[in-house]
Amino acid sequence: MEHSDIDVMTGEMGPSAEIEVLILGRQPSPELTVMPGAVAFGAIELDTESERVEVTIGNEGTADLLISSIGLAVATPPPNNEQFTLHDLPQMNDGPYAIAPGNEYVMSVSYRPAVEGAHSTSI
Repeated sequence: MEHSDIDVMTGEMGPSAEIEVLILGRQPSPELTVMPGAVAFGAIELDTESERVEVTIGNEGTADLLISSIGLAVATPPPNNEQFTLHDLPQMNDGPYAIAPGNEYVMSVSYRPAVEGAHSTSI
């Protein structure tokens, strides 16, 4: 942080005092929020799709949040990712999708286990 000094004259030619004034500047920037932070589907029967769970992507920043892609993280071992489906993704055919400051986008995810066991991935 930088400080700036300002001279203050208390009379026509009288004593002067020096005070320090804090001056801050900030570049506009997006601030990504995702709610909920985790989704637990619980026990789902094999080859049965779960209910869709909403995932909200928000922008609490001061500039547009630009999203160029949304997908599942690389998961090992397969077939972890094939068991999860992202729904209601924003259209990004003509470039990044923009979320303005203070706004949000709601998508959803579902789970359809194809093999027994616990499965996980990330968005």
